[in-house]
Amino acid sequence: MKSRISEVTSWLKQMTQSSQIKNSFISFEESFEWSIAQGSLVHKSGGFFKIIGIKWINAHGKEISQPLIEQNEIGTLGFLARRKNNLTELLVQAKVEPGNVGFAQLSPTHQATLSNSLRLHGGNFPPFTEFFLQKNNLHVLYESLQSEQGLRFFGKRNKNIILYTHKHIENMKTHRWFQVEELMELLHEPYLINTDARSVLVSSPWEKLINRIPFTRYKTNFAKELYNSFVSVSRQETVNEEINKLSRLSKKINRPSIVALDKIQGWTVSDKEISTPLSEEFSVKQIRIKMLGREVGSWDQPILYSPWPLYITLLCGKKDKILYFAFKYQIEPGLYNLIELGPTDMSYKDNSYDGQLIIKSHQSEEGGRFYQNKSIYRIIDIGEIKKSSETVWLTLGDIHKLFTYEGIFTNEARSILVLLLHWL
Repeated sequence: MKSRISEVTSWLKQMTQSSQIKNSFISFEESFEWSIAQGSLVHKSGGFFKIIGIKWINAHGKEISQPLIEQNEIGTLGFLARRKNNLTELLVQAKVEPGNVGFAQLSPTHQATLSNSLRLHGGNFPPFTEFFLQKNNLHVLYESLQSEQGLRFFGKRNKNIILYTHKHIENMKTHRWFQVEELMELLHEPYLINTDARSVLVSSPWEKLINRIPFTRYKTNFAKELYNSFVSVSRQETVNEEINKLSRLSKKINRPSIVALDKIQGWTVSDKEISTPLSEEFSVKQIRIKMLGREVGSWDQPILYSPWPLYITLLCGKKDKILYFAFKYQIEPGLYNLIELGPTDMSYKDNSYDGQLIIKSHQSEEGGRFYQNKSIYRIIDIGEIKKSSETVWLTLGDIHKLFTYEGIFTNEARSILVLLLHWL
């Protein structure tokens, strides 16, 4: 396994070097393509995305104001799949992004906004666009709409999709075939698999990815607990209850309103950035990128910069010898339905918990919109659990069923749940 990690790391380094990527922060005034118009930071084409201001009254009656990324297009995050030697393989891209830690990370076969697929930039099509725009004669293994971060995006969703192809596609410079279980082995490694790939993997039907009963790969105690949690007596009433409750709560939440960037309380728009003195918040900067191997060779764009890592924690514990996982109702102004199930805790503080640390993994968020935005994911077993009204305790069987619906789990919840697929 160490040799495989070394091989992947070497490939990613080669892709970074061959891209000759160069980044530099610039002022908004220096941008050739972006400007502030009608209170928003927009691209001259009117496409891609824009930075808007929002204000809303949160659940505690407090007015919150901040910038968000508005991108009304539905992006596509898609893997091509094939069967080889009775195993499922996925075509993985080594994608270089200006904001990634390490620049190149393992990504879906095709990762593109509609603007990129329609070539609004005037450059080349993203790789394998023809497969995902038309889907002619391709078997759809899985397809669903999933959310982006609701504290950074405004109503943004992406189509997560896996397509089976019988077309012969060789390994190439930018794309290689991986067995699904090889990817599962890499999930705990820092900064190797990007956010979008993690979302597609965890949201898909797990049993179809591996063609066997999930969580039967290892025989460790924790693996057995995961298996028992997955096959425990189905609680369809729990699944229905959570879906209905999310729907009811969504209707009671105040919807945010859009305001001009210079009207956001507590934030300042300067020529260099849109920022706030609150140290835990992010800032919006303008970045200029030059690199080979992309649809265009150079461009500039806004990018969100956060100086501190975010600690994302998922607690688990047992009741009647069955393993449950703890989620919270996460209300965020940028979520499409305003509320989804999030992890137990998200904080810029390293909060401590009594229990056994199962896994701790360092990852960075999607580098096309975020610059060096790091998250530290932790799963902690707290032993015997006590249920409370503020916590939603779910078995892996419940979670698996809830993934058959759209918009249930936040991006952060999906990114921490995917770590469990190491034992798949």
